[in-house]
Amino acid sequence: MIDKNQIRNLFNQRKKLRKEKKFPEADEIRRKIESMGYIVTDWESETKFELKNISQNNKYSIKKSFLLLFGSGELSSIGRNIHEFVFKEINKNPINISIITTPAGFQPNVVSVHTEIADFFRKSLKNYHPKVSIIYVNNKDRAGEYELFKNIGKSDYIFIGPGSPTYAVKNLKNTLLLSEIKKA
Repeated sequence: MIDKNQIRNLFNQRKKLRKEKKFPEADEIRRKIESMGYIVTDWESETKFELKNISQNNKYSIKKSFLLLFGSGELSSIGRNIHEFVFKEINKNPINISIITTPAGFQPNVVSVHTEIADFFRKSLKNYHPKVSIIYVNNKDRAGEYELFKNIGKSDYIFIGPGSPTYAVKNLKNTLLLSEIKKA
């Protein structure tokens, strides 16, 4: 049985080391904590942590996560190959895809651009039988309207873009939508 006080002490040691910018030592403690069946999550430059027990009957199950960053080409043949690689890793058919419009929310063609993206997933990756939803959250106010994105937790793949990364950050920062994306 794992002693939770021992885990808490390790977290506190790691927090202190990170504050002192002793990152190699902090990483060693992270590995020790993870070897005990916990996931350590750092948020930005803060020393907050999230603790999740991932052990279940001495079996470990960690959901694979991916973060894909495209400068462009997400709808090109190379982009299709990248999406397909991730779909294979997710290993689900049909795959539920949510497209979030925030980065292009200020553009007058937001509907046509995101309809084209949805069509791309449906046609170019049809072997995965994608079920595509477009979530029109074009600004910070809409990013707080839970009814618009209440099913995002059922998504296997969340696509955010194209548009302005700066606009997206400004309009998603500290919103309910961003919180729900992190949970998904």
